[in-house]
Amino acid sequence: MPRILLVLLGLLFANVATAQPSPTAVQSVVYVEVAAGTRPQALTAFTNYAVSVRQQANFENIELFEQRGRPGHFVLIESWR
Repeated sequence: MPRILLVLLGLLFANVATAQPSPTAVQSVVYVEVAAGTRPQALTAFTNYAVSVRQQANFENIELFEQRGRPGHFVLIESWR
């Protein structure tokens, strides 16, 4: 089974390694597969989404992973209070 590789999008996801959700956090896990050749647009969309959710009340953390060896296969994990 391929390992999951963390996709770093500038400073948007820089704190994922140390961020710990609170005991009352709600986790949301979303799997996304994008069409071949649209990976750059998908990363831009994920970046824009991360910027917008960070401004929302009760936002806690966001993580983005891409499967190694399978470009365009992502998992997005969010934590909300």
